Amino acid sequence: DMTEEFVKSQLDVIKDLTIAVENGHWARYIDLPIEGTQEGRVLKVARYSTWVTEVRTGESSVRINRGEMATFAFTNGVWKLQK
Repeated sequence: DMTEEFVKSQLDVIKDLTIAVENGHWARYIDLPIEGTQEGRVLKVARYSTWVTEVRTGESSVRINRGEMATFAFTNGVWKLQK
């Protein structure tokens, strides 16, 4: 799993972060940080793994389908799935 702390450490450095989830580099859950996250940060999660990955935003959980990418933006203190 990717913890809030790990994801935040990456977002502190990279404003528009992409995480690729692959076999051998897989995470069941990716937890998005709320506290201390700067407004306007963007996280993209691309799933190529055989196994399921879910992104937990603090308010909901989003399952990423194999071969798809989901984009989340931190706006007004919450992570929102972009469509």
